[in-house]
Amino acid sequence: MAASPLFWALALALVAATLAALLWPLLRRRQVTTRDGETAAAAVFRDHRRQIDADHAAGLISSGERETAMAELVARLGGELAQAEPDHPALHAGPPRAVGVALLIMLPVAAAVMYAVLGNPQAMNPSAARPATTPAQMLAMVEALHQRMKANPEDGNGWALLGRSYVTLGRFADAAQAFAQASERLSANAALLADQAEAIALTQGERLAGEPVALLERALALDAKHPKTLALLATAAIERDNYVAGIGYWRQLRDIVPEGSADRARIDEVLAELEARRDPAASARAAPTDATPRSKSIDSAARGSAAPTGAASRPETLGSAAPAATTAGSRSVEGRVEIAPAFASNVGAGDTLFIFARDPDGSRMPLAAIKLTAGKWPQPFRLTDEMAMAPGAVLSNARQLIVEARVSRSGNATPASGDLSGKSVPVAPGARDVRVVLDRLVP
Repeated sequence: MAASPLFWALALALVAATLAALLWPLLRRRQVTTRDGETAAAAVFRDHRRQIDADHAAGLISSGERETAMAELVARLGGELAQAEPDHPALHAGPPRAVGVALLIMLPVAAAVMYAVLGNPQAMNPSAARPATTPAQMLAMVEALHQRMKANPEDGNGWALLGRSYVTLGRFADAAQAFAQASERLSANAALLADQAEAIALTQGERLAGEPVALLERALALDAKHPKTLALLATAAIERDNYVAGIGYWRQLRDIVPEGSADRARIDEVLAELEARRDPAASARAAPTDATPRSKSIDSAARGSAAPTGAASRPETLGSAAPAATTAGSRSVEGRVEIAPAFASNVGAGDTLFIFARDPDGSRMPLAAIKLTAGKWPQPFRLTDEMAMAPGAVLSNARQLIVEARVSRSGNATPASGDLSGKSVPVAPGARDVRVVLDRLVP
């Protein structure tokens, strides 16, 4: 990667300043000399002496006046010579200039060579400057934060941070407990209550009924324009098939999203889909086929209704902030999930297969996910931008992706010990024929 122009501009400015400080005393002319090497002060003395002699010869001044004038001239010349720099000024013009020219050439070259040998040019590469955090490092940091909270349990902000960290790791039950600790110690605020509601919902099979809704209603009372609260309340309403309430919450959310933004366009699409579902005739006309999954989401932005019953292989989109129908130009990842022969007996009838894509350099929150019935191998899949877990967090915005798959006996999206899992190598958005092998058990 090319070095930053600002870095090189600053480096050149520093070299130029150094050269100026070193070369100016060497290159500037210290004495003005006449063509025969005589200093300017000596030439002036000579001209004045000639003028005094001429005045005396012409009788304009007496001998005594001539001696006085000469004495004054000599004294003035002596003073000027005393102020001048010593050491043969007329002979220093040559060598200092040669030294200055040598420094002018050698100093930049030496600086470049030393930087190449002793410096670290790779430090200007953003990817090198920000090395990716490994899962082991992330776990270590979260565990260190957990230990810190044990030592200082009254730190409400620390509990909130721990809760968000657990959500990133998929440890939703631990996240719910951490958010509860934070709520006991911090003043009530909509953001914290919404995070707590989401964590609890994720622990109860991605359902918001019960305590999550109560927390969200408290959050709405504190801040009627909190986006996450409105989105989750809309999700809860759709869970109850209350399309009127769900559409109302979505419209409130639409009013606070900037006009012309991608999020607002997605909300308009969601509203159009919900209006069609509320209208039985329109819903029948827009009924999905096996190739067009219905949306079902649970996340910080949106959640739709459960998919209708149908073929066992029909997917459910776990996180959609927009309708599931694929739009022209959207990015997707396609491939197949296989199972290692040694683990084929670990999959039973009715087990659930989760397939999701995430950014290996970002949050562990999936960018898209689908839910299938396990048992068909290899299992083809297609993840698209329309399966996004939150507005704006889509496949096409990631530099690279990892596709992961997990077989759950309980059907719960939360990983559990004994689940069978596997993941692909990093791929670019738009990749085809991505291969995921289920070859390890969740500890």
